[in-house]
Amino acid sequence: MTDAEKLQAALVRHDYAAWYMLDAISALLEATDFDATPALRHKARYAAKRDLQAACKALQQAQVIREGPE
Repeated sequence: MTDAEKLQAALVRHDYAAWYMLDAISALLEATDFDATPALRHKARYAAKRDLQAACKALQQAQVIREGPE
């Protein structure tokens, strides 16, 4: 894989991370809605947690420069 291909793949993963972050923010807003039932709040919090985990994983995969073995 060339450096240009690695960079393009990293940018795609950054895009995914950004979308997951926006989804997580949306879910957190739903979780704080006063009209939501407790079940809907729990569901929204779980969705936010899942989306944040996916965003973190995408950012980890997007790292172009990797450190050598420890």
